[in-house]
Amino acid sequence: AHLANLDPNMRITTSVVSVTGGMDLVKLELDLRDRCRQEIRQRLTAEMKAALDLTHLEPEQLRYHLRHALAPISESSLSRVDFWHALMDPSHGSPQDLPRRLSAKITDATTHFVYLHRTCKILKKPGKYQDLMIL
Repeated sequence: AHLANLDPNMRITTSVVSVTGGMDLVKLELDLRDRCRQEIRQRLTAEMKAALDLTHLEPEQLRYHLRHALAPISESSLSRVDFWHALMDPSHGSPQDLPRRLSAKITDATTHFVYLHRTCKILKKPGKYQDLMIL
């Protein structure tokens, strides 16, 4: 779900909320979060490499060619055509700076997948998770 909802401005964070009691299980959950972050980084890096191969194209042609360049990477890559198209907009900076900017966005996307541990297992009201929006 995290990769399908990436925002070029990084306004979306995906969290996994846990109420696990045992420290061993919390450690396993943190390890799983780290593995998921690594998978996010690997997928986005592969997509970035494909996108960077298209920097010679005019902006009006980019979306079409991005779709065809991302399709062989994975089926889910197609859901990020608009994400990459927005990030590659020439108005965001020089083409020479593009690899650095895209790498920074991958880092942001990776860190926006978070793990939250609740110490209280009781959910007293349906709006209890609204306090997480403030984070």
